[in-house]
Amino acid sequence: MKKKMLLLATVLFVSLTPLALMAGEGFGLGDGTGPLHEIIGEFEWTGTVVEYLSYGGGMVIAATDGDVAVYGLGPIPYWKTQGIERPDVGENVTVWGLAVEINGETRNILTSILVEGEDEALQLRDTETGKPLWRPFRLHQPPVVGPPATPPSGFGSGFQRNGR
Repeated sequence: MKKKMLLLATVLFVSLTPLALMAGEGFGLGDGTGPLHEIIGEFEWTGTVVEYLSYGGGMVIAATDGDVAVYGLGPIPYWKTQGIERPDVGENVTVWGLAVEINGETRNILTSILVEGEDEALQLRDTETGKPLWRPFRLHQPPVVGPPATPPSGFGSGFQRNGR
């Protein structure tokens, strides 16, 4: 009986440990579809891409006010379906989005980005709902490009804090 319990515990540990290691600290699925928490304000910066942060972590832009980390670029396949290449380190960009508080930390979440050399900004989030436009059901739809998706006044009033 002890051997069976030990075997069961080992199997559970081995199978669940990778899931625990991949889990984030937030309340969402980890695909950018979770709640935006408290919206602090809006931003617009123009600068040069300095570096990309760890997998899915965003990028750092050297703006006139200093280096700024922005998040919510979306997956590479979304960019490819829109016909736009992600900017390389050293390229100039203009970004628009929302400053939000997540787990007590301020994060700059992108709503759209204009890469130098492109005619139109790539929209990354729906300005009405704040949901990412790269969700799987949208990947095979026509490009979502156009004027920068700056949030309208009162944007985010329908968002819930911590999924409540």
